[in-house]
Amino acid sequence: MKTPQPPSAEVSDAWLPLVFDGRPHPAKTLLFLLVCIAWLLPGLFGHDPWKYEEAVSLGVIQEMVWHGHWLSPQLAGEPYALRPPFYYWLAAGLVRLIGGHLPAHESARLASALCMALTLYAIAQAARRLYGDRHDRLAVMLLVGSIGLVIRAHEINPDLGFVAGYALALWGLAQSRATEANRALAEFGIAPDVPGGVGLAGLLTGLGLALAYLCRGSLAFGLILPLLAWACWRRRQQASTLIALLGLGLGIPLCAIGLWMWSASGLPGGGGSADPTWFTAWWHTEGSRMLDPLRWVDRHADLGFYPALLSWYGWPVAPLALWTAWDGWRGRLGEGIEIQMPLLALLTGLVCLGLGTAPREASMLPLLLPLALLATAGVDKLRRGAASFLDWFGSMTFGLFCSLLWLGWVAQLTGQPREVVNYLDRQLPDYVARFHWGAFVFAASVTVLWIAAIARSRQNARRAVLNWAVGMTTFWLLVMTLWLPYIDISRSYRRPFEALIAALPAERGCLASAGLGEPQRALLEYYGGIHTERREIGRGTDCQLLLEQFRQPIRRPLPEGARILWQGTRPGDRDEWFRLLELTAERH
Repeated sequence: MKTPQPPSAEVSDAWLPLVFDGRPHPAKTLLFLLVCIAWLLPGLFGHDPWKYEEAVSLGVIQEMVWHGHWLSPQLAGEPYALRPPFYYWLAAGLVRLIGGHLPAHESARLASALCMALTLYAIAQAARRLYGDRHDRLAVMLLVGSIGLVIRAHEINPDLGFVAGYALALWGLAQSRATEANRALAEFGIAPDVPGGVGLAGLLTGLGLALAYLCRGSLAFGLILPLLAWACWRRRQQASTLIALLGLGLGIPLCAIGLWMWSASGLPGGGGSADPTWFTAWWHTEGSRMLDPLRWVDRHADLGFYPALLSWYGWPVAPLALWTAWDGWRGRLGEGIEIQMPLLALLTGLVCLGLGTAPREASMLPLLLPLALLATAGVDKLRRGAASFLDWFGSMTFGLFCSLLWLGWVAQLTGQPREVVNYLDRQLPDYVARFHWGAFVFAASVTVLWIAAIARSRQNARRAVLNWAVGMTTFWLLVMTLWLPYIDISRSYRRPFEALIAALPAERGCLASAGLGEPQRALLEYYGGIHTERREIGRGTDCQLLLEQFRQPIRRPLPEGARILWQGTRPGDRDEWFRLLELTAERH
């Protein structure tokens, strides 16, 4: 009888818990790709456009697609010069390409998916150049796990194009370290593992600068030019200087071409889409500001807003980045470009945003990139106690949140516990939950896989980072499956605006508006093809119909002789109220 042979190492290793040590393994590669895809795709489909950024951006995009305003962006029939048009071009092109297969707002969200995919790839390459090839996926997991990114990454938002350009610029500047390391290795006859050409780095930096400017405007110069100046200051490192100069040599002309196109479109005789009004608006908000240092500081600026926002928006990369900066200051991590560049990017970003912008949560997005790079540098240096705490905190946090999501979903269907049902009914009255087998099976499978992924990984700092990213992804998937109908009804304008459109007379003439915000104007055009004549700019005085938007309570006097045709709001909304009035001939 044959003696039983022990199982082969290849077979037995397949059953061992995964060790997240940065070494390649097919199972880890598959898990990494699954997490990225599961984080990136949900949220792009299956719901209406939401305010604020989605609605405004969609309004600009539909003006391009439906009315041909490609070089002079408009919003609901009026010039819109708050953002440069490159992101809108990308989204509008996707709407034209895919519009027959998907709703326009879902086609436009694919532009955000492309920008985020580019951002994740660029930040991985930057981390690989700065810290080695065992850190690229780690940087992506840190960025994916950032609390502030998950919602903004899935909406129609030109800031995502700006973040992608900023990530390209960081990749290009990080390439200088690979170039310097390759030259040192070549002196000893060792072939480099990481490509580090100066030409490629300059190209990436220039393209990143141009893309960031063409999506967000002069803020790109405030965040990227200090990094290029710092790279030139590193005189002893010739590669950094050459990369910075090449980046400027490519990026500035591309930005200038964009300026020329917009100015030409706005000057008389500038082409079929000439709009002097738009060019005047752009010059007032953007062009003249770049030339006037007195206007570089925003009158609503708040230097303390963004550091305070980091306390939750940048979790968990912010505390890890602070730990890395502390270790770098003590000399434990060295004083080279791998610490200096992301730290300088973070500090200049905080100052530039704090002084040059009004407090706005989405403006924090680009700062997540240097935070992720700094955190990547320090993860492997975390003490065991800190890594264990991060792992435990992530597991408990997302375990609690996911349990609450399941509890609330079951309560909506069964009516128990009654306290939970009463709370949800107060937030969204008259909502009726319906059971969907597909959503249930998918959400249950994701939850089981998350638990299995946690159970089969060995404890270390990298595991803590991965578990946090997987927990964030699981939470997002549950929100986008079990809770998407509830959230969509509360945030969509489809129902009230369809009711408003149905209440309009067949022979209505023009429609004036008072107090109607930019998102509402954009979505009114999206759902009904209606442009309102705004009273705020002196239009619509002769219109027989008036649409008002105001805050509750709605007890306000009617104009003399006016008649209410319709009034309403979104389900559960306590801040906005709409009222459609028919005015008498004497009144209007």
